[in-house]
Amino acid sequence: MRALDRDRDRNAGFDRVGRAITAENKWHAQRYGTAATFVDPFARTPLSAKEWLLRVRALITDEVVTFGCEAEIAHLERILEAGTSADRQVDIFTRARDAGKNRLTALKEVVDWAAAETRTA
Repeated sequence: MRALDRDRDRNAGFDRVGRAITAENKWHAQRYGTAATFVDPFARTPLSAKEWLLRVRALITDEVVTFGCEAEIAHLERILEAGTSADRQVDIFTRARDAGKNRLTALKEVVDWAAAETRTA
């Protein structure tokens, strides 16, 4: 928000079509995760998640430094490379089922993994 507030011309051409494209991009992110293809709402050209992230990073460079969130932004690249938590959960479930475990046991392995990942010291 700070980046857009500081450069108000950046969204000056944002129209109804751009807002609709943005809503569609959000749906694509929810549905396809890091494999999603997005549409640039201004140029109307397709972008991969990595290309989209590079554009956003360029837009918020000053804000990342100002707010000291370099590590959090760098983590986004790791998510693109390694996948999301949802990707890992599906993988754990699939491996358990492939190993002959029943559905309930496979789900328990996912829950156990999630609990271990979110446990605080």
